[in-house]
Amino acid sequence: MEYISYDPSEGRFDIRFSKLMDRISVQQALSIVPQIAYTTSWQDDSNITVLLEESTYQNTTYTLTIDETAADQEGLTLTESFTFSFDGNGSGPGGGTTNIGDLWLQIAVALAAAWAIVLGLLLWSRHGIRRLRTNVRQLATHIEDLDSKSSTPEEIKVYHRY
Repeated sequence: MEYISYDPSEGRFDIRFSKLMDRISVQQALSIVPQIAYTTSWQDDSNITVLLEESTYQNTTYTLTIDETAADQEGLTLTESFTFSFDGNGSGPGGGTTNIGDLWLQIAVALAAAWAIVLGLLLWSRHGIRRLRTNVRQLATHIEDLDSKSSTPEEIKVYHRY
């Protein structure tokens, strides 16, 4: 699935697939719930139009689904069902155009943000590790100095710094 556009004033869906599709399998995989009469027409093997034959009810959410049995001309089926929700008012979810490419852009932005957070945590923890290494070296040096100056445990004093 590459693109779907919904025009509520016409009750029309234009769906574009990224591959040449087996028309019969797509039409068998297509459904709208709650059930409403519709017709389909193909512009070519990648573009189908779904036209609602009756009016939708106000304040009712409908879901157009193309389930995973839809196949391309090579017989490969969808990896998962595609759903598109819209309301009878034409103003709710799905009232307009959804470009699947926009979804990939949103996913890419979210992944970039997650990587920025991970990178920030790694840099912050590296700074913390450097500070810990410095403190351990200073403590080791201090212990060596004390050890070279005295041989009895009473003379060794350990200081904690927080």
